[in-house]
Amino acid sequence: MSGVIGGTGLGIAMITFIYSITNTSAAVTLLCLAAMPFFTALLGFLFLKEKISLNVWIAIFIATVGIIIIAIGNTEKNSLLGLIFGMTSSIGFSVFSVTLRWKKETPKFTTVAFAGLFCFVVAAIVILSNDMVFLSSSYNGALFSIHGTLVCMGLILYSIGSKAIPAAELTLLSLTEVIGGIFWVWVPILGINEIPSTNTIIGGFFLFMSIIYYSLTIKTNRRFIALN
Repeated sequence: MSGVIGGTGLGIAMITFIYSITNTSAAVTLLCLAAMPFFTALLGFLFLKEKISLNVWIAIFIATVGIIIIAIGNTEKNSLLGLIFGMTSSIGFSVFSVTLRWKKETPKFTTVAFAGLFCFVVAAIVILSNDMVFLSSSYNGALFSIHGTLVCMGLILYSIGSKAIPAAELTLLSLTEVIGGIFWVWVPILGINEIPSTNTIIGGFFLFMSIIYYSLTIKTNRRFIALN
């Protein structure tokens, strides 16, 4: 059961991530993922009966302020829709992380494989319902292969790491994607040169401050933080 729930959560996360990044800037989408540790802590509190300390609530509050600031700066229909999809993706990844810790005996590769199957079924339905074809150009096919390989390897390593590292700390480690992603889409040499808006930068600052505060809290009090 944990594999099905986790795989579904991961599948929804990957699908909504794509919809988010195509409806708003990469920075907004990635900063939504920065809220993962806090969603993970809340889910652990609700379903695994794990305690959440006052420090974690403070970090959640700071992150919420940042998300609100980003939302205020993305009031256009498509951009706001991208923000909503981004938050949904963040929750989906949190569900995946919690289920990895919920039933440790569940084969980790099974969860990732189920997520892949879930995405395939949804993608097939979308393609067929819109009278599109499954075939693509060789260039896009190569990009699909690279993307799929990197994502699959990352998720497998992430799942293996869940055996030794609490879910909340796992999601903290995964936030290197946020920093790296925002940097890569900004680098002019790549041809994207996407510059975040002022609200995104300010909101992102609040999110990163909450992450730093949360990281320091974990080091000083492991017993009551999230999913230990």
